[in-house]
Amino acid sequence: MGKQMGQSGFGAVEASLVLVAFCIVGFTGWYVYHAKQVADKTLAGTSSTVPTFTRNTGAKQSKTTAKRSTSTALAACTNADITVTQGRKTGAAGTFGVGLVFTNTSGTACTLEGYPATALLDGGGQQIGQAAQPNSTVQAAAVTLQPHAAGYLTVLFPNPGNFSGNQCSTQQSSFVQIKPSGQSSVFKVPLTADQYCPGFSVEAFSSTPD
Repeated sequence: MGKQMGQSGFGAVEASLVLVAFCIVGFTGWYVYHAKQVADKTLAGTSSTVPTFTRNTGAKQSKTTAKRSTSTALAACTNADITVTQGRKTGAAGTFGVGLVFTNTSGTACTLEGYPATALLDGGGQQIGQAAQPNSTVQAAAVTLQPHAAGYLTVLFPNPGNFSGNQCSTQQSSFVQIKPSGQSSVFKVPLTADQYCPGFSVEAFSSTPD
């Protein structure tokens, strides 16, 4: 009977050990599974917030464009490039115009642009009257002169017969002085027997004669 009780006690201990082992294995499995789930969620959250980097080539492209624009820009025409001669005279509505022809005698293209500062000069180089006012009959735009090509400018004189008293100058001009806008070159062209009167004006440079 004692032997049977010993065997029964030993069986109970074995059952307890098996139960404990089963619990340990079960807990270990659950813990591994739980840890994996947490790790997967953390990894997913991290990957969704990783910034994406792209190459910013805008600045480089802008610099390249600016460089190309600068390299292809044409220089302004200077005295060394241009020969100025007097063209034809025109008249209408109490005003007559004197055309000036700007011929590019250099071997490279250059530009003339806008309304030039224009004044009449006497034989000693002194200005007569006021500088010419811009006349918007011709829209201001850059005129490119290829080698041997010409640009045109018209200076407009009001008819002295339309004025009374001393409104017009009694002195007649010997030259007209032309200084293109934004340039340092000054062109001095012989232009005689023209008086200054209020309303003296100048058109913008043009690629075609009036």
